[in-house]
Amino acid sequence: MNNARLLEEANYLYRNNRFNEAACYYRSLASSGHYGSARRLGWMYLLGEGLDVNYSEALKWLSYAAKHDDDEAMFAIGWLYQSMGHENWQEAYKWFKKAAEKEFPAAIYRLAWMHIHCDDYSNASIEDLLIKSSSLGCLRAKRDLGFWRLKSKKGLTAKIRGIWNIVSTFFAVLYVTYRNSNDPRLLF
Repeated sequence: MNNARLLEEANYLYRNNRFNEAACYYRSLASSGHYGSARRLGWMYLLGEGLDVNYSEALKWLSYAAKHDDDEAMFAIGWLYQSMGHENWQEAYKWFKKAAEKEFPAAIYRLAWMHIHCDDYSNASIEDLLIKSSSLGCLRAKRDLGFWRLKSKKGLTAKIRGIWNIVSTFFAVLYVTYRNSNDPRLLF
């Protein structure tokens, strides 16, 4: 079976929650140099999809994909480090920044989120990150931008825009869920 057929089969198995079988195909493809499969396998180890959660295996496969300039793998490595606790936030920040430089929406959102939870950043830079991530389709960023604007001291217009962000995010989530419950905008 050629690689295209193997990938098609792996994706079919994954979509049908047959994770153990899909992992075998992804591992085979990743071992032969397919970095997209390495990314998927890394996520599976990170999230425990059909495999035991194993950060070192996740990091191994995600790093391989990241070396091939895969922005989602860079984001996933940041996610991994952030999941490991505050002592790893600097490493998480580094990887989110790499993915954000490639305009990966969820990474830009995570940078904003980290800025919100650290006192070293200006409100303007946080809002700019939320606006950018939201404009690239990140629904969580759009929601948080709404709450950010509601809490701001910028006046009535900002508050109205904040309410609009929150309400429109609610309807966007409903629409996206109706169209495709596996849409990545719902995950990050």
